Amino acid sequence: MTSPSGTDFRQHSENVARRFLQTVVVVDDRAYFDWPESVSVPTTPVKSPARPQFVGETTTIIEPEEESDITDEAATDETLDEIKEPIVEQARTDEETSEDRAHVLDAKYLIESFAERGMACAVLRPKKFEVDQLDKKVYPVAERSDIVMLDWVLHQDTEGKKVTELIAEMTKRALEQHRLRLIVVYTGELKIFDIVDTILAVLKKAGVNDVLKEDDFTLVIGSVRIVVYVKNNVGGVGLSDELRGRLVPADQLPDRLISEFTKMTAGLVSNVALDSLAALRSNTHRILSKFNADIDAPFLAHRAMLPHPEDASDLLVHLVSGELTAVLEGNKVGVAADESEGTDVIKAWIEMNEASGYEFAKRFAVKESIDVLVQLNTLLRKGVANDTLLGKFKTFKNNPHQRELTAQLCSSSKSASDLDHEFAALTILKSDYRSESNLPALVPGTLLKEISSSEEIESSFKYWVCIQPVCDCVRIKSTRSFPLLQLDLVNDNGKFDLILPDKGKKFVKARVIYRPYKSRLEDFDPSTDGSEMVRAEAQSGEIYFTAKDGTRYQWLADLKFEPAQRIVNKYASELARVGLNESEWLRRSAKGKGEEE
Repeated sequence: MTSPSGTDFRQHSENVARRFLQTVVVVDDRAYFDWPESVSVPTTPVKSPARPQFVGETTTIIEPEEESDITDEAATDETLDEIKEPIVEQARTDEETSEDRAHVLDAKYLIESFAERGMACAVLRPKKFEVDQLDKKVYPVAERSDIVMLDWVLHQDTEGKKVTELIAEMTKRALEQHRLRLIVVYTGELKIFDIVDTILAVLKKAGVNDVLKEDDFTLVIGSVRIVVYVKNNVGGVGLSDELRGRLVPADQLPDRLISEFTKMTAGLVSNVALDSLAALRSNTHRILSKFNADIDAPFLAHRAMLPHPEDASDLLVHLVSGELTAVLEGNKVGVAADESEGTDVIKAWIEMNEASGYEFAKRFAVKESIDVLVQLNTLLRKGVANDTLLGKFKTFKNNPHQRELTAQLCSSSKSASDLDHEFAALTILKSDYRSESNLPALVPGTLLKEISSSEEIESSFKYWVCIQPVCDCVRIKSTRSFPLLQLDLVNDNGKFDLILPDKGKKFVKARVIYRPYKSRLEDFDPSTDGSEMVRAEAQSGEIYFTAKDGTRYQWLADLKFEPAQRIVNKYASELARVGLNESEWLRRSAKGKGEEE
């Protein structure tokens, strides 16, 4: 295997990010589309040479003292009509000219640079009286944008107070929504060390904790990344190498931001997720063409003929999800974690992590005579049973799940056990994207934690899974019994078949008890919201179902359809057991080695 550098994997990840990224919103009061050939010469001294103002080209010249009388509240439609496209005052000294040009942004050039990468760029250029209310425009458009870019100084707000306010609120919202967010400060200011420190202080004051200062120009808060770059207009003469590296011309900015976004998403699994969303974005209008208005008539006819017409809406959800699945399968998005565009992605992943200091040779404790990277690539690509594996790699053939393979592969800063739990949960548990008002219903696969009296210790709590057939979970008009199977928590060495989110959002291991005498029938009344289902209620930040006898069950999660159905089938098999007297020799002969007696 070649000397590892990680370049291939980073490039592969950037290619995936390029296919995904589509929208950028830019906020800059000095953005322009056509630099004016002639500009007005100020008749009075410039008030703020360090930050020359925009003045409107109006039918009459507004003297400074007259301009100051126009407040945000006093601005009328007639006043605004006089203000045309703003231009930049002509500086009277070389110092003013340099400072003035340092802050401007060629919006046309920037928009076209993003367009060449297939990205749509929107530019907001707030007027002075609009700055205070800028959040009303920025927050809504930011929700629809992949990247948000802000100038640091907006008119006379030279300390960036409004920008830090916007950054803090967008960060808090992103963390609450568990969404990725790349926020970029693109400024003509040179004191960007102070900018990062100011943002850091404001975030902490706003209650945003666990802020990581990745370097002098980058802050990372969970899924949020905040970076600072300098407009190339300032020039690089006399700047330190470190600061000069932050100077980015407008035409290079799209590639730099794609690279920054990739730092949040580069990974085997995350690349597949990103490529999947990119495929869905690219095929959005093809999907929409499938569901055109012409099929309203057959859909309504279908709805009218159903015994329960309200069930028709569920069919539409299945039809749409089927189309989404077809798009992902048709685009073979899974290859982003295998081989893509001539790149051996697994090999590239190994090289990237080795170059980052993983030291796989030490992790796997292999001899110098063994090419550890080649062996690891063989293990991960061809599987643990491959006959060419040597040394410790060969030992994974037997009971690989007990040999902590994940621990050898993951970052030392993360718990391998937690990651195994997280990935296992991702495969069997439904993700919860419901709004706060759309609370869970009791359906097959609902995982519950029985809450007894507050005096009881937590180890005495019982866990259950609902196995009511889905058709019996709807159209409930009176009290109905729900069958629940008991779940037993197990220790680290016990056998388990489920992962439950519990204990402060950590996962616990559980085993389904299929014995009928361990099951329970619990009576529930239908919800009063008119849905004719048993719905949960929110209490003190948790979600509960309350049985008719007052027993409370905390909602933990819902199993995906396949794992839930497997439990139901296995329980049905347990109920169908046949007890008979037969030759013990014959019975034992029929048992396989290791099967339970």
